[in-house]
Amino acid sequence: MMSKIQEKEDIPPDQQQLILADIPDGPEVVDPKVVDPRHDTRNASRSEGGHTSQPTRGGGYNSQNAEGRRPSEIGPPSTPPGSSGAGADKPIPKDSPLRTWLSNFHWAQLLKKKWSIPSSIVILLSSITLAAIIALAVIYARLKKSQPPSLTIMTPPADDVLPLPIVDAGLGAAAIVLGSFFLPTKHHIKVVYDGGGKLCVRREDSSWESSVQCVEGADPKKNSPLTMLDWIGGPSIFFISSHNFLSSIDIAYTNDTMKLTNLIDSKVKVHEQSQLASVAFLNGTSGWVHFQSQDANLQEYGKYDYRDVSWSGGSTGDIGRCRIGTGIAAVRWLEGENEVEELYCEADSGVLQGRVFANSAWNREPYSVDLTLGNVTAGSSLGATTVKQGNNSAVLLAYVSSSGFLTVQTRRTTNLSSSDYHAFSTPTQLVQGDGRARAGLAAISWLDQVRLYLINKTKILELSSSNASTANWTASTANWTTTTVPF
Repeated sequence: MMSKIQEKEDIPPDQQQLILADIPDGPEVVDPKVVDPRHDTRNASRSEGGHTSQPTRGGGYNSQNAEGRRPSEIGPPSTPPGSSGAGADKPIPKDSPLRTWLSNFHWAQLLKKKWSIPSSIVILLSSITLAAIIALAVIYARLKKSQPPSLTIMTPPADDVLPLPIVDAGLGAAAIVLGSFFLPTKHHIKVVYDGGGKLCVRREDSSWESSVQCVEGADPKKNSPLTMLDWIGGPSIFFISSHNFLSSIDIAYTNDTMKLTNLIDSKVKVHEQSQLASVAFLNGTSGWVHFQSQDANLQEYGKYDYRDVSWSGGSTGDIGRCRIGTGIAAVRWLEGENEVEELYCEADSGVLQGRVFANSAWNREPYSVDLTLGNVTAGSSLGATTVKQGNNSAVLLAYVSSSGFLTVQTRRTTNLSSSDYHAFSTPTQLVQGDGRARAGLAAISWLDQVRLYLINKTKILELSSSNASTANWTASTANWTTTTVPF
């Protein structure tokens, strides 16, 4: 066989050397583990199959493997494209960028090569994956946290014994008027009490219903104080959790189902001996709960508008200091078209004190309720309400006296000057309790009546009066009727 040089005897000697460099000397086995085909500059013109890869016009080459043949089936190359015509056999200079690019890419080896990802990329991808998993876990935890735990509502069968209040149980009550504002629901009374780890609600229309609804899963602390608020955003039950955080339950006025609100998420820590009171303001669109903070000051927390998503503290901050563990009572009344709130507690001296919120501000100077010094059991539960009778109205304040009796005092709200707030009536003893100062106590106004509810051992006493105050705003025992809520 004639060589390319013999066929082209007229080729100058310097070109002959270039052609000789392109003539393969036979197959050369190159271990891909030793020499990476992407960097094999010694055999830049050789393919894995032992033949010369020829450049094409498109800048590629013809390996004849495009038809699906395995590399072992690749035979000698056919006449390379471009072999006819002028300059067909002109070799590519060794220093040509095209030659360098072609020699660095041997497709057969690339197809057979088992690729490995650099460790730095593996670490990067692993870090990204781990970060994504952590982010998803955090998002899931927050979403789960934002959804209050579901409550279990139980209604014992009619023939079962209804859960009784525990001794010293907290108690709250409300006349449900505003809470049913959007529906033609019949107005009624609700009373909530501690049934032993569960909060139980009784309902009274013209008479007490024979059933009771109890809810589990709310996590109230043992003997938690309770207060029930009638407002457009409710009715709502406020209590203290097992970790001494404020918490609340909303009662749906459509079907009396209960839902734990997001108040617990605010993490409002209260004093471990704090009691509670609640009040509706701004014509029932705003709701507030009062409590004793860890430094013994009275504070408030609530919603400025029932449509608000979050809860917030009052702009005043501390309202005033009271005896640790004091009972708390709040009442709201109108002075013309202006709303007034009075907040009651027991001072360190033992006297009951009141503070006034009017004209969008708290008066930090308390006043002392007449005839209460030395007449109130330390830490006694308190109750207060406003009762309207004709064109007049009065505030009624209830507490457990030092002699153990449920005691009430009254004071007018009409034609009242700032110097008259302390002028409550002579105390009137109504019924003797079980001697426990923190026994649940609530006062409400209902159909021009005053209703008082008191825990007495494991019973709930209901005291009512359609004439709680006389012309000179004094209470009379003869005007009160005492019954026991049936269980």
